Amino acid sequence: MSQRRPHLAATLVIPAYNEEATIGTCLDHALAQTRPFERIVVVDNESTDRTADVVRDYQTRASRITLLTEPRRGVLHARTTGFDAVETDVIARIDADTRLRPGWCAAGLELLESDVDDKMGSVTGPAVFYDAPLQRRAERKIFEKYREPLSSTIISGNNTMIRRTAWEAARGSLSGRTDIHEDGELGVWIRKNGWQLVLTSTMMTDISPRRIGSPPWQSMKYYWANVRTHEVAGDPEQAQRLRRIMPVVAVWSVLLWFVYGAWDPVTERWTLRRLLASGDRESPLLPGRPTGPATRQVESRPSPTS
Repeated sequence: MSQRRPHLAATLVIPAYNEEATIGTCLDHALAQTRPFERIVVVDNESTDRTADVVRDYQTRASRITLLTEPRRGVLHARTTGFDAVETDVIARIDADTRLRPGWCAAGLELLESDVDDKMGSVTGPAVFYDAPLQRRAERKIFEKYREPLSSTIISGNNTMIRRTAWEAARGSLSGRTDIHEDGELGVWIRKNGWQLVLTSTMMTDISPRRIGSPPWQSMKYYWANVRTHEVAGDPEQAQRLRRIMPVVAVWSVLLWFVYGAWDPVTERWTLRRLLASGDRESPLLPGRPTGPATRQVESRPSPTS
């Protein structure tokens, strides 16, 4: 007799720092899922702009949205505060500039529900860039390559679902460092704990190109943090593999800067002005060592009007 497929529910967690320009569109896409999230949790990481105000406005229209605050700077702390607040079987995680496609939540939950032996700890999808050139052909190639779910070695914070049990099992092993990629470290520990990471094109998302459009002297710090992440997480083999390809990554980062940093999505042209202004993006990585467990404050919800 075949095992009965479980019915799972997901809570979406969105860490946000100074994202007033993107969080509204992000929430629009999150609310438009064909299979809705049970709850959407935005964790404001002490933003100095109107990020929290924008979220509060959305709360008056969608009672599923919760706003939390995490006073200590760093996406690590905002992520942990959001994940710890989740009560559903599945934690979904995206960035505040991610634009989910309507079937993303359904695709991820259906894939996890098909895994009756609970071997999948995380499922994720590839991403293409919005407001960027050369994406249609890239999307077709990516979709064909990952049409069938494949084993992966990473999870991406801009586009992933994680079993809550996998998070709880890994949480105590995480370093608490803000100078590494918190999603990469989490992925290493999920694999170490015996779960699979799975990649499928049915969970494809659209993300901002602002990271890869950064000047190479900024983006290379971000890429080198991948090496440090695997070293800290106790995965020296992957760290060494990444270190060996860094010369190629350096050349590639220059090309990406010219292609994406100079692109103006309004005029759909490459401009020198846009290229020279591409260094304004603040890095999510912060210097520092372990800082202890995150604290959180739940903000009161406005009464929904719809």
